[in-house]
Amino acid sequence: MSIDRLLRLFRFSDDFRYRMVFPLVALFFGTGNQTKDVSAAIVARVFLDESMAIFEYHAEYMLDATPSNIAFDNLEAFYESMRASMAKSGCRFLMRTKVTNVERGAQIKVAVEAAPASWRAGSEQPVQAFRVGPTPRVAQALGESPPDADGDAPSSSPPTGPLEFDELILAVPANAALRLLGDPSRAERRVLGSVEYFEDLSVTHTDEAYMRRHNEIDGRAIYFIKTLESQPSCCEMGFDLTGYQPELVPVRNGNADRVYQTIFLNKAARDQWTIDEIDPSRVIDKSWWTAFSHTYKHFRWVVPWVWSIQKPGRTLYAGSWTLFNTHDIAIASGLAAAHRLGAPYPFDDNPRARATFKTVLAASHLKLA
Repeated sequence: MSIDRLLRLFRFSDDFRYRMVFPLVALFFGTGNQTKDVSAAIVARVFLDESMAIFEYHAEYMLDATPSNIAFDNLEAFYESMRASMAKSGCRFLMRTKVTNVERGAQIKVAVEAAPASWRAGSEQPVQAFRVGPTPRVAQALGESPPDADGDAPSSSPPTGPLEFDELILAVPANAALRLLGDPSRAERRVLGSVEYFEDLSVTHTDEAYMRRHNEIDGRAIYFIKTLESQPSCCEMGFDLTGYQPELVPVRNGNADRVYQTIFLNKAARDQWTIDEIDPSRVIDKSWWTAFSHTYKHFRWVVPWVWSIQKPGRTLYAGSWTLFNTHDIAIASGLAAAHRLGAPYPFDDNPRARATFKTVLAASHLKLA
């Protein structure tokens, strides 16, 4: 059941739904501005489930206190160190290489090609007619030089001919997996095709005037949510990155322009966006991203049936879409797929991580650890 239907059923006011619940839900489940259709059970878990609670529930005030948050250091450097370590152990990585087709027969054949110049963070981006990188004042605070032009990441030559494998784990979005498979089964078409994706746009900028027009800025808040008056179940999200990103501490201490990020949700509803009000000269970066929505339909037509397409010896699937969209679920889903191929679970000393792994293994594979 959707959170909107549940709140209506119990006669909660419009103000409570639009001004309290939906903005809170949008913080983590706002993809595509489908907040009102997010599963009520998932909303309950972010308050009450010890393993994934984001907010502390208060019986009278709903929120007990301001939640504690952790900002990670540079994840690109973190994952690069992991890649280098695994490469020394014999793992082979093909960077800036795009899979175009998967054929499954006696051997699994994977066709690849060089990723296009617009490839970025694992996805294609539209051609961008602006410079990507810090604005001059931000660059000065960080001790960097502003870029002269968009830079392309170094490319590598992909192998010629298809790659052959005995086992395949598709750790990609469901829609990408369905697009790659040359021979999807009926179950794969049903499950993978039921994951609903939306295109959202993140704009990183230093336009404080824009932020003040649309939000209340006090120098302390790091998360902003603007309810759209024309459609109060929808919102525009924003963040003060300077307030919590470790790498932007020099900006905060150096009195340079604060760095904000505004997220415009659901490309199909872009007529509601106010992106044209952002000063183009203050735009640092624009990035399109696609993610699935946590509507009640996802937990009706996808999550209960993921186990039916997990086939060791043919194809295993990993990704946050197999359950819900958090970083730890995504990682645990990969560990669960590896476990199905015989790899031991490596983090037994961490009870919370193991609990997440067991949840994913049970939900997506119907297996007990």
